[in-house]
This record gives sequence, C-alpha cells and structure tokens, in this order.
Amino acid sequence: MLGGKDRWDTMFENDLGDTSNAVWTQADILRYKQWALEALYPDLYRQVIDTTLTLDNDSTPAYTYTVPFGIFHVSEVGVGDTDNSTSTFQIIHPDQWTFENSTLHFRTLPSSESSATIRLIANKKYLEVGEVPERFDRFVIYHLRMSAYLRLADDFPRFKTWAQLQEGTKVSFENLRVHAREFERKFVEEKPKLETCFSPT
Repeated sequence: MLGGKDRWDTMFENDLGDTSNAVWTQADILRYKQWALEALYPDLYRQVIDTTLTLDNDSTPAYTYTVPFGIFHVSEVGVGDTDNSTSTFQIIHPDQWTFENSTLHFRTLPSSESSATIRLIANKKYLEVGEVPERFDRFVIYHLRMSAYLRLADDFPRFKTWAQLQEGTKVSFENLRVHAREFERKFVEEKPKLETCFSPT
C-alpha cells in the first residue's frame, strides 16, 4: 500500500491522467478493481495450502466444515501438523471426503486428536490486489480502462472534465464505447496466456 492506495490505484490514476481524482473517485476505482479481480476467475487463480480449519472429533464430532471464502476447488485433504514431529500427519483418501458449495464433508472422521489441523491443497480466487502477481498488471489495466470508459460514455459532464486532462491523441465522447470494447478484447485475449500462481500459504 502506498498512502492508503495499492499499486492498481496508482496504475489507474497515472494511465488515465487523473492523479487528483477529479474524474474518478476512490469509490469508482475500488469498484473497477473489484470487477477486474472477479474477471480473472476462472482462468487465473491461486493454488494455496490452507491450514485455517481444525478437526473436531470430540464427544460430538463434526463432519462438515466451511472452507475460507474464495476457495472453489480442493485437490487434497490432510490432517495433522506437518511441522510438528510429534504429530502424525495423514492424507485423507479422496473417497472419505467431498467438497461442494464451500463445504468440506468427511464421510468418516480421521483417527486423529481433536483440534488437529486440517490441511487443504486448494484453488482460490484472487480476492485482493496484493495477492495478484505484478506480471498480471500489464493486462489488468485493459479491464480497468474498459470500466472507466464505459462510465464516461454514460456521463458527458464527467467526460468533459476528463477531456481537459487528456494529453496527446484525445479520445472523443462518441468513440468511448469503441475503445472500451477494444480494451475488453485485449483483456480476454491476454488472460489465457498467463499461468496461475502457486502460493504455499
């Protein structure tokens, strides 16, 4: 974060020539960033190791667990602490668990102490700008510009304010939607060329 802003804020403001937020407010930019994050899915996502859940097989055992928000696929489930030499870590056979609608369900509970760590190897959507590799920025700006141009196309007074800030070859009000669709095309074409990011956290 830089002065309360992340790198996408700075990238957007510099690219659109609106560093003083005379045209787009921070609320506008926040909305565009959220749309861009959502647009990365399902092609781009994080592969993570999640250890936030703990097993409950006490007197009233729990078979169902809600996984952290953003996880949409689980490829492996294990129980135990891999960093603790006194703990017996075990990978649970895929036949013994299911994952659906953000819920992990054990068909039979592992024979492990209660409060043991549940370790998931999973795919997770990007939820924050800080999670996204910087190499994605060169095409994320296409999506941000698309959103900004479509907003201007519906708000001529706002466009007039931006027109005074434009440098070089100026974009006309009539061509805003054409440019927006071109940015959308570039975003869609570039996205499949990038690989997903494995983040062991």
